Amino acid sequence: MRQAPARAYQAQVDAGPVPIGRGGLSADHFHGEAVRYRVDGIREVPSPVPSDVVRVLDDGPIDRCGAHRLSVPDLWEDEAPRLPSLWCLEDAHVFGGSIRELAWGRHQSGQLLLTSSGGILPCSRGVLDGHWTLSADLLCAEGSGWIVNAPPSSRCLDGTYVLLGSVHTHFGHSILEGLTRAWVLPYLSAELRASVRFLTYEPRIDAYAREFLVRAGVPSERIVHASAWDVVERLIVPGVAMRSHRWITSAQSEVWRRVALNSGPPERRVFLSRSGVKNRPMSDEQQLEQAFRSAGWEVVRPDRLAIEEQLKLAAGAKSLAGCVGSQMYLACFQPPGGSNIVLAPRNFFLRDDTLIASALGHDLRIVFGGTIDFRLPKAERVWSIDAEPVEELLRSHQVQGPLVAGDQVLSAQADDR
Repeated sequence: MRQAPARAYQAQVDAGPVPIGRGGLSADHFHGEAVRYRVDGIREVPSPVPSDVVRVLDDGPIDRCGAHRLSVPDLWEDEAPRLPSLWCLEDAHVFGGSIRELAWGRHQSGQLLLTSSGGILPCSRGVLDGHWTLSADLLCAEGSGWIVNAPPSSRCLDGTYVLLGSVHTHFGHSILEGLTRAWVLPYLSAELRASVRFLTYEPRIDAYAREFLVRAGVPSERIVHASAWDVVERLIVPGVAMRSHRWITSAQSEVWRRVALNSGPPERRVFLSRSGVKNRPMSDEQQLEQAFRSAGWEVVRPDRLAIEEQLKLAAGAKSLAGCVGSQMYLACFQPPGGSNIVLAPRNFFLRDDTLIASALGHDLRIVFGGTIDFRLPKAERVWSIDAEPVEELLRSHQVQGPLVAGDQVLSAQADDR
């Protein structure tokens, strides 16, 4: 049985001078405990600037009702994207689990990566909701480092693995964060692609998450679930291509395009209903659904469709609309140039819809309604929206540029066509 490092420390590893290009990462790139490589061909994607949001949300401060600042567009802040690196580790320690209970930069239930000597790298943290956190049950802070509380026994994984990391058991997080390391596949040499296996932190993943990974190019039979403690002979760790609620790179949109179905010219206009979802109910959603029907839109409950049908719907849609939520992330699999609408509470609109629009070249419009009270249970966070500005937007939907009427409406034009 391998021994776990007694202590963990913050490791510093500089990137090599020569970047890795497509098909360029091979077994020859492993040189000891940890090596970092820059990656060629990945770029930042400009996202809508918070000042553009504030420009049309100038009615003054609102009662946040317990909302996180990332949910309130007035309080968004710019964070510079970090282009992902590639890490090649030998005899790395991977601790599996299902991330939960985020608090103060820590989480519970595993999900940690350490180098063979206990080094913590930028890619070592668990990823959920855009937070990069360390495992509180595996690491106990002491002085400038941490004591490692490893499980009593380990499993040895021989050969070469790619760490997919946090895939998640939530539909929206699987799309935004579960695919954020899958960009690496085109950068593997033919020899590695033919034999490498893929490691997830979670002990199981849902069928839809597996389908996304398979469509992204990950062979289903080569997906391996981490145990409580694995020692991996050779581990490739791609950096994340997106940070939820904050920024996105071109590598993320490339993965989504691999997952998406090919279709003919998109012609459908579809309202994605949340009427079957208990959390965050809209009191007047039926009235709004009827407004969309009257304007010639289909109304569909995507939660009733198989994943293949959801991808087919997205591929054939020139316009998607709906209340803010995970179902709107089907826009990730929509052809470039879509024209979409999101209806959102005034204090609950995270940046992800605008990041998707920027990365895929969509035009996005948002209609804001009332606030929701985050101090209540999720099923009691009822909100509403005035139908008049929605109906006016539907009448003007083909008109380019921002529209402001009744409740505030903004247009986030894509910066990256």
